[in-house]
Amino acid sequence: MGGGSVSSSTVSPDAVSTADGGGAAPVVAAAPASRSLLERRFPQEVWRRGEPELRREVSHVLISRTPAMDALELHFGWYVLLATAVGDGKQAVTPAAMLATLRQHCGVVPSEVVIEVACPPHDLWLTFSTEEKCSEVLLSSMKLKCCRRWIQFSRWCRMVRAQPGALKYKSKLGFEGLPNQAWTTASVKDVLKQLGGELIEILPPASRREIEVMAWLRDPSFVGKVVTVEIPEPKLTKKPPESMDEYEAMPFELGDYGPSSPRKKNSLLYPVICHMKEVFDRGPLLAEGLPDEWLPAEGEERTRKHIFKTVLGKIDGTDGAEGV
Repeated sequence: MGGGSVSSSTVSPDAVSTADGGGAAPVVAAAPASRSLLERRFPQEVWRRGEPELRREVSHVLISRTPAMDALELHFGWYVLLATAVGDGKQAVTPAAMLATLRQHCGVVPSEVVIEVACPPHDLWLTFSTEEKCSEVLLSSMKLKCCRRWIQFSRWCRMVRAQPGALKYKSKLGFEGLPNQAWTTASVKDVLKQLGGELIEILPPASRREIEVMAWLRDPSFVGKVVTVEIPEPKLTKKPPESMDEYEAMPFELGDYGPSSPRKKNSLLYPVICHMKEVFDRGPLLAEGLPDEWLPAEGEERTRKHIFKTVLGKIDGTDGAEGV
């Protein structure tokens, strides 16, 4: 705010004053103004948000496949090579050294390729301007050296650094109370992604109370019975509203979703009841302590369909809502 600084107040244990001639009262002294947030410290704060010790070891997120992703994969497959330095040499292969090598052995000029450092296990990412030059360099795999190491070239593919996975459970869910402005395909996909799911289709709604979907889920048991949907507020053009009428009449800057203040991004939280209605289950039996002869034989078809009774306005598993 115009270069101003924020100061905090601290209690000095050594400075006291008397009130009404009686007991001692602490004197609150202002801390010296700090020019930088990095200089501000609170000795009573043991942990800092974001420290490695406070973060979970692994997170699992789901990204929806988009037409843009398909286009990039097609482009990378024809115009990108991944270079890997083979051998035990300690000298790192640099983009500049690779460009010099390609210029000498393959006649590649700087305008025909962009070379960047790649993510392991590969060393370099090469983007060519033409498919022909990309294919020509590919034929040089393990036939040239750079920084005293043999260079292996391979075409980019989406399996790089990946391992197979699956969304195994086709399920029918109902979202009761999902904000009506979020009844769009893009918003429903966002909700399902964070629940470990991928949208199959949105079913025609019977009312404005609940929207039903079919989706692939990684684990139906991971889906909460109540889901808090958080939607960031758009950037307001005027002062905050004092009534619902003012809020409804307030103009918004469409497409402008910058921070609503320098300190935080305002949002609205919507509690949404999530009904699990059907699950097509091909996974192992959720049973413990059963003798082997009671379990399905290896290779036996295990697909079954679970149908659950749900009641509008009631959280699943309450008031007699049970599986059938």
